[in-house]
Amino acid sequence: MRQLDYNKVLRDFQYKPNFAYGAYERDGSRMDAGWWIRIVMMVENARAPWKQWELKPYPQDEHYGEMRFYDTLRMPPPVKGVGFSPSREMMEVVGNYPIPHIFEGEDDRFVEWMVSVIRKMEDHETFEWLRYKGELINDPHKE
Repeated sequence: MRQLDYNKVLRDFQYKPNFAYGAYERDGSRMDAGWWIRIVMMVENARAPWKQWELKPYPQDEHYGEMRFYDTLRMPPPVKGVGFSPSREMMEVVGNYPIPHIFEGEDDRFVEWMVSVIRKMEDHETFEWLRYKGELINDPHKE
């Protein structure tokens, strides 16, 4: 079975800004030897000193309570505006994941695995932010 060139496959990926990834090989004498992927995301700090982002009520106007068009999607008006951060404090989130040997030579399976790793990191970020009545719904750092 041929060794898959992971970085060549990764060059064909496109994702959002502030997101980088690359494959590297760890020394063969270590217990964690083999190929790994490193993913780095620059994200806004959900636990910055301000802790709460401001939610503003949606402004009432002649369309309030009516359906509105957003591009081609018809949606009711939001109850609250989107949150915003006064600090925009950014932080680096890094994940290192061992690449399973079963992907050697199989681009498609490696791509599926890469998508699952990205989703895992994004799920973590979702729960850094998602709150109900001001409280985290599922604190990803709570044991």
